[in-house]
Amino acid sequence: MATNTADDQGFESALKETELGSFLSDNKGLIITLVIGVLIGVLSYGAYVSMGEKSEKNAANAYYLYEKSTLDNFKKGTLSATELVGKFEAVGKEFASKNAIFTSSLMTFDALFEKKNYKEAQTILSTLSAKNNYQTFLLSLRKAAVLEETGEVDGAIAELELIKATGLKVMEGKVYLDLGRLQLKKGQKDLAKKSFEMVGKVKAQAIFKSLAQYYLQQM
Repeated sequence: MATNTADDQGFESALKETELGSFLSDNKGLIITLVIGVLIGVLSYGAYVSMGEKSEKNAANAYYLYEKSTLDNFKKGTLSATELVGKFEAVGKEFASKNAIFTSSLMTFDALFEKKNYKEAQTILSTLSAKNNYQTFLLSLRKAAVLEETGEVDGAIAELELIKATGLKVMEGKVYLDLGRLQLKKGQKDLAKKSFEMVGKVKAQAIFKSLAQYYLQQM
């Protein structure tokens, strides 16, 4: 009996944390793994200019120093969100076209998002573009999260649809679950139902399948 109660509490806790923002915050390890994956993806797609080029090396070094000093100071609370964005943009003025900006932008966004600096987080991604499907996944996942937090549900749905369009078999259950939630917020019950049903058809973690079934039962 006690086991059932614990399971129920775990499910309720998971239900409360289905929002994209909570997922990003609670799955940093997975996201870091995916950031590594995006680098592999970039190489696979031939998007990287040889890292042997001097300009690319300089950019990588500049962003590394930024992450180890400025970004760390923000995380420690000794730098404001506005100051962080300013310093990030200062590095970007010189190296905006370089490949190192992508992962550094994601790391900066995550730090701002975790502290609920949503406006500044959006600024970081505003000029960033994806060069391949892996980057689309990582970028759109974050855009959808911050758009949901700021009440821009249509925009969040659009970003998740972009992820679907890549055809990547990465976290499909989570993507469809979030689509269903957001579609419900818009009163699009038929679309939400289809999204929740898809969670059961794709490869997904058991908790996502259970949450999708829960939503279906409530409809």
